[in-house]
Amino acid sequence: MKKLLLLCVALSAMVFTSNLNAQKVVIVGMNHVSSGTTDGFTFVATENIPSGEVIYFTENEYSDAANTFTFNGFPSGEAVIRYTVGASGLAPGTVVFMNETSSNTFTITCSSGDCGTAVVSTLSGNGSFNLATNGDHLYAYSDTDEDVTNGIGTIYSVMFTGSGEVPVQNGGNLPADQNPINDHPNAVVVQGFPDDGDDFVG
Repeated sequence: MKKLLLLCVALSAMVFTSNLNAQKVVIVGMNHVSSGTTDGFTFVATENIPSGEVIYFTENEYSDAANTFTFNGFPSGEAVIRYTVGASGLAPGTVVFMNETSSNTFTITCSSGDCGTAVVSTLSGNGSFNLATNGDHLYAYSDTDEDVTNGIGTIYSVMFTGSGEVPVQNGGNLPADQNPINDHPNAVVVQGFPDDGDDFVG
């Protein structure tokens, strides 16, 4: 948790000293444990986000070639999380931590205001939230529904901690076809972490 806090502070400083071209949120930390049932992630609001607005998060693989969340032309069947901003909205710089306390159940804490709510989609084809033990990717984006295969709005950010596959586990850059920059040029891509061999990146 100490590493997560330090990462949030450092990345928050970077976020607010650069031009993010109005991206709403940036994912700044992910933790994943070998049990696979209690993962979590942290994001920072980069602009005022009103109460009731929905932001989606998914660990499905994005395909730049298809401009959709697919893997080899098919949805990869990973989780879609529907986060709803709380009654007080989110101010710029608000840090939100979503901690999975049991499978697909989250406790949300934040640095100020009403932290909001999150549910994992039960739409057929969407799986359970389960970040890979040795690294994974997580996207934040807008959409009109929980179906990642019928088109999306804007990808706000992606954090890539590694492929989770030997020889490249934690660390490295997002594979080119999973990078949304060509289709979503203002997306913030957080990547390039070293391979440190543990269950936390950041």
